Amino acid sequence: MTYRIFISGVRREFEKERKALADYIRKDACCWRYLMCFVFAGLQSVCFGANIVGYTTEVTNGKTNVVTVSINGDHMSKNEHTNQVANSVAPRIVRPQMHPAELLSYLTVRLACVKPNGVVSCGTGFFYDIPHIADKSLHIPVIVSNRHVVKDVIETIIAFTLTDANSLPSSGVYKIRIDNRAFPWINHPDTSVDLSVLPVAPVLDHMNAQGKKPFFFALNSSYIADEEYLKSITQTDEVIMIGYPGGLWDDVNNQPIFRKGILATSPRKNFQGRREFLIDMPVYWGSSGSPVLLFSDGMYFDRNSGSGMLGGRVKLLGINYATITNTVTGKVVPVPVPTVVESEPDTRSATNSQVPNTTQRFSLEAKMGIPNNIGIIIQASRLKEIEEMFANILRSLPNKKGH
Repeated sequence: MTYRIFISGVRREFEKERKALADYIRKDACCWRYLMCFVFAGLQSVCFGANIVGYTTEVTNGKTNVVTVSINGDHMSKNEHTNQVANSVAPRIVRPQMHPAELLSYLTVRLACVKPNGVVSCGTGFFYDIPHIADKSLHIPVIVSNRHVVKDVIETIIAFTLTDANSLPSSGVYKIRIDNRAFPWINHPDTSVDLSVLPVAPVLDHMNAQGKKPFFFALNSSYIADEEYLKSITQTDEVIMIGYPGGLWDDVNNQPIFRKGILATSPRKNFQGRREFLIDMPVYWGSSGSPVLLFSDGMYFDRNSGSGMLGGRVKLLGINYATITNTVTGKVVPVPVPTVVESEPDTRSATNSQVPNTTQRFSLEAKMGIPNNIGIIIQASRLKEIEEMFANILRSLPNKKGH
């Protein structure tokens, strides 16, 4: 008989002790045969309500061979532990009625970018909250995308999902045209970084004034996988990318397309000396600006502890901006069909001069890009440089107020 050991606790000062216990059980010659060890991770970025409910129900009902071990510095009974988990995670759920994967479907918007010549291009943007330096209760809502997507645009057309009476997404969609000559995109301070943001507080205020409350989900710096967190992920962890590949979307429900792949290089290392990494996933036009996230629902492997972690995680790893293709060059040789052949040359010794002059030959060079299914991703930490740029702007204002 195998018992599942759930090691958990909410006090961070005992995190090392919890991992040490898991390591002992996993490596002990006897324990590993009879005990399957899981460390219940402290959900730092988003709470997976469904997982919490499933876990607490399983512990409470006692229908399976489950042993819970809580390391909190004091003894907690089975019921107290269950309540503690449920109570501690509730405030972290942004929309308790929605699964995190559903929330993420309202993270992005499809950007229709109008150029001065009338050409409309398509890209991806996602919502992000920049903190206000003077008042922590305030934030600066922006849409993040790539600089090359919005370069020289005069208008950005965005479709917002509307909120119903229960503060949930409705079937209504509100399309708005943003004049970028009055409300321009702001580029990353480093011109070599292909990122740009659009502050949307005026747009949201305008919509609310019209009685059109938008529904969206925004990330913030707490979702960024920092240097310490990156140590816990493995080289081939699965990732998701949300966006509009090939311009494709569900325009009836205003929903993006989810893609899934794996890490191709470690996000802990700068690929070719740049603060970027690669993913193994098909990337098409329209995907520029798409967020790339770690998304686990149920259980994942923690590289630091070497143990399975029960729970879920949502972490922003980076922003897609390019893909890698192989360029194949070939010769295309159209040969007009001769109407008269005056002589048949001896092919065993024929030279070009012996080919009948009724045949004219000319060549064209053709190039074709063959995709490698590799995406090039800007590290999410570069968003913090935009945050600092905004902070400097606010510091320079006389009253340091604003939204």
